[in-house]
Amino acid sequence: MTAAAGLGLGTAYAVEPTARDEELPRQWDREAVASYWRTRPLAASSRALEIASTLTLLAARLAADRAFVGPDEPAAEKAARQRFRATQARDALVELGPAFIKLGQQLSIRPDVVPPPALEVLRSLCDAVPAVPTAVALETVRADLGAIQFEGLDEDAVPEAAASLGQVYRARFEGRDVAIKIQRPDMTTGVARDLYLLGNWARFVEQVKSVFVPAQRPYDVQLIDAFCKGAYGELDYEQEACNQRRFKDAVMNGPSSLRDVRVPEVRLATRRVLVTDWGAGERLSQAPQATIKQLVPLGVELFCWQLLDLGFYHCDPHPGNLLVDAKGRLCVIDFGLCAEISAPARESMTKAMVHLIEGKVAALVEDAVDLDFLPHDCDRDVLVPLLARVFDGARLAAKAADGAPVQKRRKEFAAVSSDLNSIFFEQPFRVPDYFALVTRALITLEGIALAGDPDFDIFKAAYPHGLRRARELFGVEGLARIAAAAAREIVRAKRTEPLPVPRRRLTTV
Repeated sequence: MTAAAGLGLGTAYAVEPTARDEELPRQWDREAVASYWRTRPLAASSRALEIASTLTLLAARLAADRAFVGPDEPAAEKAARQRFRATQARDALVELGPAFIKLGQQLSIRPDVVPPPALEVLRSLCDAVPAVPTAVALETVRADLGAIQFEGLDEDAVPEAAASLGQVYRARFEGRDVAIKIQRPDMTTGVARDLYLLGNWARFVEQVKSVFVPAQRPYDVQLIDAFCKGAYGELDYEQEACNQRRFKDAVMNGPSSLRDVRVPEVRLATRRVLVTDWGAGERLSQAPQATIKQLVPLGVELFCWQLLDLGFYHCDPHPGNLLVDAKGRLCVIDFGLCAEISAPARESMTKAMVHLIEGKVAALVEDAVDLDFLPHDCDRDVLVPLLARVFDGARLAAKAADGAPVQKRRKEFAAVSSDLNSIFFEQPFRVPDYFALVTRALITLEGIALAGDPDFDIFKAAYPHGLRRARELFGVEGLARIAAAAAREIVRAKRTEPLPVPRRRLTTV
């Protein structure tokens, strides 16, 4: 228990005796959760004090940085300082437990909120934690499933995996191998309390910013609300079972090229216990390079199909959730975090992809407004030249990297990516909730692919699927009209003359 307490889990479970999971809403409802914890002020205030004591020092350091570090700080020193602060933040989040670990993971894909050097530090967050005793887990199984028995699941059983919200056992049920996912005790109340306190903090921060930083586009409340909805949703295993069944049916009735994708069958589900067929196989990321190279194109096609066609997608394809079975098929597991994208948003993304391919920067800014990346009143006269300069840098990088070794190519494009992240952080960009999850999936998929093919380019791999979808949505004539409209906008606005490319070598980053 000492190890768990060191990760903040001891306090996350320390809810007062009157707190019960079943008294909380099944889906995230900010007002209902707030009402629940207002009737338990002692539990809420004691946890608030613990969080404050952990984060106050970090906040003071960040405030001191803002107050005393001048604008002339060398770029290298600034990046090193931001990485150091991010390391301190990561350690504090781990200490505070599951809700804060997941918050850090969410922030790691938000270049509009976190400065670029800190993103890579937060991406190292891991939510693996010590398992609770199997005897305790079995109490949850008996409470939710009654007399149902599983062969091989007893007090001597060892979990196959343990994470911040639950742990997984392998057992036998009705003659087949199954995975039994069991939630940790009091997890819903513990996480709900932290989410309630995070929401209060976000509203306070936004009020302060409205006074001292009135020009900044507010994002704190929206960011935390979106995070709360996703994190809280992962606590409902019945909803996860619905997601898994929906995804399995969609794949079975989807393109024939996806028929080799396997999704385990759901056998039993309660709010805290989920039983599915065992997803036998090794992690795709640990498979032989030849297997990775063979299956990654299928993974890219699956992702693009979810994003552009289905509009419902698996948001957490981390390496532990993508397996290779004994027949060499791609197996997808863990559907606790899924999201939907509306048809208008999918069309806008496809249109943005066309403009990106054509290099129409002014049109891309308008797409960003349509997709809620930018406010309608954003200063286009500032943004278009900034982005045009990055695009020019990307073209130079592509030319310099043509035929170069892999490491050199990565340095060239890392510089472009850093420039783009800086613009996201300094300008009024806000990454929409669904797109932050898309980014998370892309980062994971690319990381796995690079293990099997150092030359892998995820955008090049996704291009044929995006172009197919663009043709289906707009037709060949429609694509021509989009291009012509973008060209007219460029001529009319007269804002897209690229600034001179800075006299610096991109390879020095």
